Amino acid sequence: MRRTTQIFIATAIWLLTVSVSGAATLEFDRASLLVDAERGLVTYADFDTLPISVSLQVPVSRILIPLGENERIGDLWYDVSSQTPVGLVDASLAVDQPTAESAELSERILHDVAAHRSGSEHIVVQRLHETGGVRFAEVAVYPVIATIDGELLLVDGVELFIGDRRIAPEDMALYESLAGHPANRIAERVASGVGPDYVIVTSAEFVPVLERLAKYRRACGYKTEVQTIESIISSYSGRDDAERLREYLKDFYADGGRSLLLAGDETVLPIRYAYYYNAYSEISLDMLQICDLYFADLTGEWDVDNDGIWGERSQDAADLTPELLVGRLPLNDSLEFENYIDNLVSYETKAGGSDRSWLTRTFFYSSDQMRDYETTGQHEYISRAFPSTFTVDTTLAVEQSSGIDANPQNADGAQLPSQMADGYGIWNVIAHGRPDGYVIRSSGYNEWPKNYMLTDEENGGHGCLDSTLAAGKPGFWYSLACDNGGFDQDQPPFSGGRTMVQHLLGAADGAIGMVAYSRWGWVGSSHLLQKAFLDSLFAHPDRPAVEAMYASKQAIPYYRDLILGQNYFGDPLVRVYTDAPADLTLSPDRTEEETIFVVRTGSFPVGDAVVSIVDDDGALVAGGQTDADGRVAVNGLSTTELYTVGVTMTGYTTNITELGPSIITDVEDDDELLPTTFSLSQNYPNPFNPSTTISFSLPEAAHVTLTIYNTLGQEVDRLIDDVRSAGGYEIEWRAENRLASGVYFYRLEAGDISDVRKMILLQ
Repeated sequence: MRRTTQIFIATAIWLLTVSVSGAATLEFDRASLLVDAERGLVTYADFDTLPISVSLQVPVSRILIPLGENERIGDLWYDVSSQTPVGLVDASLAVDQPTAESAELSERILHDVAAHRSGSEHIVVQRLHETGGVRFAEVAVYPVIATIDGELLLVDGVELFIGDRRIAPEDMALYESLAGHPANRIAERVASGVGPDYVIVTSAEFVPVLERLAKYRRACGYKTEVQTIESIISSYSGRDDAERLREYLKDFYADGGRSLLLAGDETVLPIRYAYYYNAYSEISLDMLQICDLYFADLTGEWDVDNDGIWGERSQDAADLTPELLVGRLPLNDSLEFENYIDNLVSYETKAGGSDRSWLTRTFFYSSDQMRDYETTGQHEYISRAFPSTFTVDTTLAVEQSSGIDANPQNADGAQLPSQMADGYGIWNVIAHGRPDGYVIRSSGYNEWPKNYMLTDEENGGHGCLDSTLAAGKPGFWYSLACDNGGFDQDQPPFSGGRTMVQHLLGAADGAIGMVAYSRWGWVGSSHLLQKAFLDSLFAHPDRPAVEAMYASKQAIPYYRDLILGQNYFGDPLVRVYTDAPADLTLSPDRTEEETIFVVRTGSFPVGDAVVSIVDDDGALVAGGQTDADGRVAVNGLSTTELYTVGVTMTGYTTNITELGPSIITDVEDDDELLPTTFSLSQNYPNPFNPSTTISFSLPEAAHVTLTIYNTLGQEVDRLIDDVRSAGGYEIEWRAENRLASGVYFYRLEAGDISDVRKMILLQ
């Protein structure tokens, strides 16, 4: 007998359709099941399909079970009436393989997760969920499971219980049927409130360098502060330092905070290790995931059973939905923090200079099983997320002629860099990995001989990541390889060297952001999260990239181990360019009463741009949004103070302008203090090493660019690109070590006027 039940919970009405027969909570009909053994595809009517290995997909659906006041998700259990064999697949294809470079590590991962992998249980508790004031157990239902031996079993009936309470069909709601259910509960950035929007947490040692990033973010319109972990730990209680930090973050969120940067690795800041299943004994460190989601989800209970193992599937009650946008810079060196900030500011304000075509290029590494996935490979599946405006390279570093070729013919790591010198906006790694890099080709499936891309320059003939980084073109990286985000593996008890995520974020011209796994990825499923990430990224170019990572986890929530172990690295406010950006210019007109800012791109006014003003102490003091004429008026700015003015808007580079003191007077003769002509002086000293001073004068305010070129006409540096008021200026230029001795030119442009002079560098 079939019936349709309407469910009424709290004050909301949700429509549920459940097919039942007899007394079981859930029953399944063999007639609704289709098994395509040749394609490895098992489907059930109205259910989604989920890959559980590289060659097998099974049906799955989500349901919500409302919990009573004293009920917990750990109290949920089920009983199976009977199972019917419906097919048999190759045992080696029924279990997914991790994307680990090491066969030994792969065996340990498989041994640990084999009994608890996706598709091995009919009922799986996903997480605690709350909406409309009602708490739910979110449960995944698998009508068909695959045993380790490759046998497919259809469950005929399932009885669900919470403690002693039996769950009846009318007690359930389909996840998709919740009216207006949010796929992602991340709140919009709060423009005003008691506290800051954005907090950077680091140790006292690194406050000076991180204050530079804070000032920049204030100029971008975010109320930003830097907090030390030492003050947080001394002010908050908890079982350990990670819990003390999370208690502070609850207050930060309650006061309007929305974004968090954890600026430090495990030697600087506490980290939280989490376990994806229920633990009944001690778990080895390499099976625990570094889980920054713990600091983002502030409403879940991560260690309900108080066993010191956090995030367990049903023994704890993490809800896995972030309240905060969280990024991490896993660094412990001031110079590396400086490099990252340089890369970030350069990416957002200069976007590589005049040629920005690199931002709409994406590069794929793809090898082994991932290269041969289905008929076209995972790289082709993921590449469909990129719009037609992108140039997609799925040739240079994709294993040829196939992933299983015993003698692959694609370029090795030492040959690739010369073909990659022009830079890429987005990098994709679909390969077997280890903490310091990833395989780019191997004999057969991940067998020796292998060729890698690694962090170490002296690596025995393999490629070096540094050689792939183009000067002035820091990109965004996404890796599904095992261990690429395992930044703790450079310290004991691990024996690894410099990890890939630390290297990329701390290098000059490195990454402005990265999504990577702290432990393992899966050959047959990780690429689904990568595709969902890119789909969200391009659908919402106005949102930070970290939101796309959270959205991908909400879209495909079944892979709990991946969700816990995948982290976002870098500033959580970074928005990845989804097209080549245009430039914004800013023109200020100051009086004693107000300052009117006009924002343009070329000669066209830009409406809805955000203008933010930061004083000389680094505090965000004023701001506004431009009207249709590109204008915004700001009152109360002193004419004798120095300000930094930032202009931001999606699809454009960020404009940062220094607004210097103005001389405003009614005495006509005081105009004689200002230059009457435009002039560009010869630099001094000349020749020079390593620095020289360039002087110029402006008779009136103008948009000014001061650019350095080599003898081939290539831009090597841009010293000024903003609006300057009338007056005389001296600008110091320090030549970088990468520049060779020889003749260079500097060109000054102010409005319609320009001049060029020659100088000589002697290294």
